Amino acid sequence: MVWDRKAQLKQEGEKLISANSVVIIGGGIVGCELAGDLASERRQRKKYSHDNKQNSDINVTLIHSGSSLASKELGPRASQMVLGNLHDSGVRVIFNEKATIVEKQAQPDKNTLAVRKVCCSSGLTLEANEVLVTTGQTPINDFLDPTWSSVDEKGWIQVDDYFRIKGAGGHIFCRRRLLYIAS
Repeated sequence: MVWDRKAQLKQEGEKLISANSVVIIGGGIVGCELAGDLASERRQRKKYSHDNKQNSDINVTLIHSGSSLASKELGPRASQMVLGNLHDSGVRVIFNEKATIVEKQAQPDKNTLAVRKVCCSSGLTLEANEVLVTTGQTPINDFLDPTWSSVDEKGWIQVDDYFRIKGAGGHIFCRRRLLYIAS
């Protein structure tokens, strides 16, 4: 299963790199990092590519519903630095817009990339080969033993004052996004 996931992630990454256009919905830390990494990877491929057929144009758009990037994770000054870096990388950033993926148009043939439409709250419509939604956080807890009383009604892992997962016998610790198993 681990190897299947690794292959799937690699395949998804290659789809992103080969797309003509990518829209990222969500200007939190994950959306910003993804936009910057994608633009940087494409720029590097352009620099070192000897294959003129390979798509290396940077066409990445980041749509954010707020007025500053990663405002929950970063202060105003750091947020401005992130915005400057994204602009320098060629990422188009759109603020104060709520976005919805409308439809995925049929792929005409195997050599043509499919197109997805994204509608914004202002009426702006964008088309992209790949659309990634990086809004909010979704807990991943399906690996936990169901007999533990460790998940709240929203799916978040519950811990005690020492970051031990409740109901796990005191040997499994969880802090933010990391899980530790004590021997």
